[in-house]
Amino acid sequence: MPSAPDALLLADSDRPDMTRRLARMLDFFGVAYERLPHSQLWKVLRQGEGSRFRLLGAAPQYVELLEELDRRPGESRTWKERVHSAFVYANADHESLTSLMKTLGQGAQRIESVGADGEVVVTDAMDDFCGIMSGVRAFSNTKEFGGVPAVAPRGKGTDIITAGGGAVFVRVEHQQIPVFLLTSHQLVDIDSDLATKNFDVREHFLESVPPVLYIKWAFAGVSWTAAEINACLVIDDPLLRRNYGCVDFQELLALTERHGFSANVAFIPWNWRRSRADVARLFRDHPQRLSLSIHGCDHTGGEFGTVDARVLSGKAKLAAERMKLHESTTGIRHAEVMVFPQGVFSAPAMGVLKHANYVAAVNTELLSVDSNPPSITVSDAWDVAVMCYACFPLFTRRYPSDNIANFAFDALLGKPIIIVIHHDFCRNRCAELAAFIQRLNRLKGGMIWRDLGEVVRRSQRHKATDTGEVEVEMYGSELRLDNESAVRRRFRVIRRETDPSAVQAIDADSRAMAWHHSSGHLRCEIDLDPGQTTLIRVHFHSGMTVNETRAPLSQRLKTSLRRYLSEARDNYVVPSKIRLAELLTRAEYTDAPRG
Repeated sequence: MPSAPDALLLADSDRPDMTRRLARMLDFFGVAYERLPHSQLWKVLRQGEGSRFRLLGAAPQYVELLEELDRRPGESRTWKERVHSAFVYANADHESLTSLMKTLGQGAQRIESVGADGEVVVTDAMDDFCGIMSGVRAFSNTKEFGGVPAVAPRGKGTDIITAGGGAVFVRVEHQQIPVFLLTSHQLVDIDSDLATKNFDVREHFLESVPPVLYIKWAFAGVSWTAAEINACLVIDDPLLRRNYGCVDFQELLALTERHGFSANVAFIPWNWRRSRADVARLFRDHPQRLSLSIHGCDHTGGEFGTVDARVLSGKAKLAAERMKLHESTTGIRHAEVMVFPQGVFSAPAMGVLKHANYVAAVNTELLSVDSNPPSITVSDAWDVAVMCYACFPLFTRRYPSDNIANFAFDALLGKPIIIVIHHDFCRNRCAELAAFIQRLNRLKGGMIWRDLGEVVRRSQRHKATDTGEVEVEMYGSELRLDNESAVRRRFRVIRRETDPSAVQAIDADSRAMAWHHSSGHLRCEIDLDPGQTTLIRVHFHSGMTVNETRAPLSQRLKTSLRRYLSEARDNYVVPSKIRLAELLTRAEYTDAPRG
């Protein structure tokens, strides 16, 4: 296979922190790079026979580099043969940006600042570069665009991202080399602590999207990448009755078939005796469309937010037992994936779930409720799953209100697309849900809808090695691994784990695998024939033994009351409010004066 392309990171002497930020993004995607002052570039280019380098740096350094190229006309051939492309970000003032645009043959530019809180638009004319972000539109809800210059490239220049009517990320050609120019002088710091419940790309659009688009394009095949884009819709809480709140399961099934998506019910184990046979049959007969995951245990407030390991172990064990009883009575298989009630969890809860041999957890919140929670960084949020809690994977999910841009950016990073709704989003015969699914399905990139368990199993990232093997990083306790090539391939599988003594065994299709631990990762290898698929599972030693204890009668009554009141709210109060709001809306429309 061809040697991996190299990244040359031009050191920004004026703002070394920007160089560090760009370097960390390269690290995140597994791209090897060399950091050097631009004065040493020509030496590296001459010595790099056979390699085509990707240059990344700030506008002032790139201007000096091109000026030096003009003084070395004899080096033009070396430049064209050794440079693949360049990613350039602006400095704080507009002077070097103006100079660079002029040097790139774009002539004198009228550079104006983009207004804050404007709409940002990614072109739909460069699918090979923009991928799943192609055509995405979003409104920035911060002041990120305030003061950012916008340009209007001329000649063969192409607008990639525009904001407020001006171009803020452009592609221009210079001496047959594509140059990708970002007019913002800021890059996201992926080592910074996450300040909100999840990363919102709308607050960091120019700092994040352009460099990630370039890295994914320029280093395709040698950087970490997802095997496929998987998606699943999760509906929290419903009982398996023909109707629950605004959900009609027969109607939901028809909708999944009409629009080609999958729906997972985050099922409350307390309800294990209460599923209707006719609805259970829908799930059994259509497992690719309708599936179940585990939603807490009793679904009481903050039940997985405690730090008491014995209480947590009892909850995890009881939830698993109830779900097995539900499976035995209904025939519906469920994913061993925990969805936390109200999004509340503690760091100890993650370790308990790991040793109870759950496969993963899914949540809207990334920050635990401990008094001293672990630090979660932007890079942790960008990862396929957050692995900071006892090396047990926490997959992120989002509400439709988080905007298509966030789902698209998640997929660009290699994360699965997991959407969460409650029953009220299925109002008006799922009209709003259908419209949202259609918008998701229009994203470029071939999204594959699967049940939640399979989404977790197939959540991985991989890259080719110099020896022709494939390195695969798994996240859940299970990994579905496919050899889609036409030749027998060796896969080197790794999984983050700081405590190898916690591992009982690793197997592939129930056959034991040899494994070892180094550099904070479990490591094993497997050879697969063309078209062969295998399921790899990491088994952890069981956690503490919890004796069966029946909850006090008062607690059981309180839990029952909570469940029945919640169901009354969902089945009667919420639908009544929705119908009343619709009647008032129609009345206002009818009474409105006609112009």
